[in-house]
Amino acid sequence: MSHASLFTRRVRAIAAATAVLLTAGTTAATAASSGASDAAATRTHAAPARGVAALTPGATGSDIGYAVNRPLCSTVVRARHMNCFALKRVPVPANTPGAVAYAKNLVPGMPASSRPDVIGAGPDGGYTPADLAAAYKYDPTTNRRGQLVAVVDWFDDPNIRHDLNRFDVQYGIPTETSSSLRIVNEDGAALPLPSATSGHKSAGETSLDVEAVRAVCNTCRILLVEARNSADINLAIAEDTAAALGATEITNSFGFHEQTEPAIIRDAFDQPGIVVTASTGDDGWFDWDTDNGTGTQAGTLVGTASNAPQFPASEPSVIAVGGTALGIDATGAITEQVVWNENGPDDQIGLNGLPPDPPFAAVPAGPQGAGGGGCSTEFTAPSWQKSYPGYLAAGCSGRRLSADVSMLADPETGFDTYDTWGTGDTGWITVGGTSLASPLVAAMYALAGGSGNAIYPARSLYENAGLHGASDVFDVVATNDGLASGTGFCGGDAPAGCSGVVNSMTGGAHTSPNALGHQNIDCSYDRSGADTASVTASSECNAVTGFDGPTGVGTPLTTGLFKSTSPSLSIRRPRSLRLNHSATFALSAAPRLSGAVMKSIKVFWGDGHSSTGTSLTRTHTYTKRGLHVVVAVATDSLGQQSIASTPITVGKRAVIKVSGPSRVRHGHRALFDVRVSDSNTGAKVRSIVWKWGDGKTSHGLGPSHTWHKRGRYTVRVIVVDSTGVKTTYVRHERVT
Repeated sequence: MSHASLFTRRVRAIAAATAVLLTAGTTAATAASSGASDAAATRTHAAPARGVAALTPGATGSDIGYAVNRPLCSTVVRARHMNCFALKRVPVPANTPGAVAYAKNLVPGMPASSRPDVIGAGPDGGYTPADLAAAYKYDPTTNRRGQLVAVVDWFDDPNIRHDLNRFDVQYGIPTETSSSLRIVNEDGAALPLPSATSGHKSAGETSLDVEAVRAVCNTCRILLVEARNSADINLAIAEDTAAALGATEITNSFGFHEQTEPAIIRDAFDQPGIVVTASTGDDGWFDWDTDNGTGTQAGTLVGTASNAPQFPASEPSVIAVGGTALGIDATGAITEQVVWNENGPDDQIGLNGLPPDPPFAAVPAGPQGAGGGGCSTEFTAPSWQKSYPGYLAAGCSGRRLSADVSMLADPETGFDTYDTWGTGDTGWITVGGTSLASPLVAAMYALAGGSGNAIYPARSLYENAGLHGASDVFDVVATNDGLASGTGFCGGDAPAGCSGVVNSMTGGAHTSPNALGHQNIDCSYDRSGADTASVTASSECNAVTGFDGPTGVGTPLTTGLFKSTSPSLSIRRPRSLRLNHSATFALSAAPRLSGAVMKSIKVFWGDGHSSTGTSLTRTHTYTKRGLHVVVAVATDSLGQQSIASTPITVGKRAVIKVSGPSRVRHGHRALFDVRVSDSNTGAKVRSIVWKWGDGKTSHGLGPSHTWHKRGRYTVRVIVVDSTGVKTTYVRHERVT
């Protein structure tokens, strides 16, 4: 992005924030206990669903449950409308088509109020905030009140404050206040909020997003922006509103398949200096899982893949968040983390439900869910991704690869949230989907201090992964039993084995999943659908050592992965500014990475002028009245950039409001009062002079005056501020 466009976007955001204001008038290795019901104790549970018995010793019989995943939002597909990526785990009998095995709480039959906090001992049997803090090694109680995490969703959830407080009580988190949770509509106003009736369709997503943020960051302020509906234009407006209201992070748990985006939509998700995260989706690589339909013959795919990743995650400045399945041990350490793909190897579960023998049994199960992603069809990869080790191997040929980072998303190793407004929700539910991963990452960024002024916070992610990967990153590679881990059709099988399955499905006609006539459904095969005898698993949709498409650089092991590596930068403006007088601005800038030096600082003065150099002291003279936004862009020798800004107003006349009678009797004393609002930067009212129209004058805020002759008098109130601006207010008095 050019400096000029950065300037334009920052001016727009700050001007919007100013308008709203005027209208309204150290990381801990293991998290501390956050309440009796969430205290660290004996931990047992559940590795990912693949091979549950083998991965969880002793987890047999009554310790194993079966579940299917159900969307938390309406799944109606409408043009230019986003879909949410939230799923809930629904326990079912073992013989239910599509059922997936998972390890249940290993203290069966014991009520939640009295059992120890075992892994999976959330009220519905999912992970708790302490579980996530132990696995990802952060302290949720770190003081981050200066961070404002915005959650963008659609429709109103009228119970969200109640539900979040219930979540807080469960885990010993302080009760919410009006400042810790603020709710506005897409235009930034408290009222009117969008439809609560329609909110039944999406409230489960809202609860998931807000409670995931609160679980990770107990002290962050949360801004919930409720869009009018799920249309891209309304969500774009909501995104800009979140930025205008001061969000330091914005999380988006929604998307639609990538297509050519209008500038107004794309720009809304490109917010310089703000951490913007987005889910990669729940339909697998290139949305291939949408092929798994219902009502068709067993072993048959229906529909087509989108042949593209999800937007806004694919937007280069957005931090795209993929999903994993998570298993941890008694200490809270990660025992296994694999790519989330509930369809099973070669789509066995997706096509057939629970996969008994023969491999393709009676009833197709439909889409089961898998982390999205893939090489963009619209966007070029940002420089920090292009240059990262492992990018070239994915074969994106210079295009953006989604994801950048990953976190828990598998509902079978899911997280418990509380919701009472969503359709079919009655309280505590276990949730997942990449809808969960996005707010978790946004909140960890907040714990790390936010963007640190980085224009592109994603770059810091890649820099930290490269410098401190072993200590800050869990590299998601494969399962403990050596099986592949991926988000494509094959996901969990080697290409040769997958080709054999396809060959069996098609009666010997094909060996490539991409030859089944449903567009591209696995990244390891020729995109034309040509059958290939020898195929190597591609890192575009398969986990490999180091960087890969499903998980990006991996999952965080500390908040160190998210700390800013761009230059520190701030602007100190003069105490006061006078029109047509030179003013001095003080900049502070320093590189954060060892070996880097400051290369340049460009300052846009907001009046069409700019200055470039390395000096930390700049002077400028404003010749135009009004609001100007000063924007500084600092670049270090490694090419990292930071942005800082401040609004200033100069030469603008004060707003004067006078109260008092407009009709008085001669010879009688009348009382008057004046209120002055001065927006000029650093300005103070220096004098207030009243000229009564009869040759007399008074001074101050609340004078009185007596007219001794009848008539009509012109009263002038003259205000002069400390920046030299003179404002005259005129009113007329009738004296009888």
